[in-house]
Amino acid sequence: MEIEDAVQQVLADFANEIRLSFDYYESQYEEEVDEILLSGGGARLYGMSQWLEQAFGKRVTLWDPFELMEVDETSVNPEGVARNASRLAVAAGLAARVRG
Repeated sequence: MEIEDAVQQVLADFANEIRLSFDYYESQYEEEVDEILLSGGGARLYGMSQWLEQAFGKRVTLWDPFELMEVDETSVNPEGVARNASRLAVAAGLAARVRG
């Protein structure tokens, strides 16, 4: 039970931070956040998408940072890129920045 309690506290803190981000965005842009895009290694944690959908009542999507990028399939394994896309968000952003 101690592990479950610890996880629940972390998730509660996480949810609070997300709510603060939503509040800030909505106050700055007068527009409601209607979707949550997940990226990074934690995006694939078991139950994370469902938990976020339930906690916030918003659609949750696993974001593919390569969705609008051309990927040279002779240089990389396209299946590997697709399988790990959400974990590669920072690398994709840095690559896009270098290419200008």
